[in-house]
Amino acid sequence: MTKCFRGLTKAQFDTFCRIAVGDDTRVSSRVAKALIGKGLINRYEEIVSETPIPTVIIRYEVPIPIHIEWAQWCSANVDDE
Repeated sequence: MTKCFRGLTKAQFDTFCRIAVGDDTRVSSRVAKALIGKGLINRYEEIVSETPIPTVIIRYEVPIPIHIEWAQWCSANVDDE
């Protein structure tokens, strides 16, 4: 495992992988905070409705350099079936 993924708990690694493939639903704020602190994900707000009251949701994404490193790790460690 590359050094930026070492030391992650199972919950942190599983959450990171879900975010990396575009599933940022059901993310624990505690896990998100840990991943943000390690520089593995970014948090942003998305406005999904502006009328009558703005609806804002919290979203997460993996920075491109980290995503590339993760994709390389996946390529080397995931079996083709």
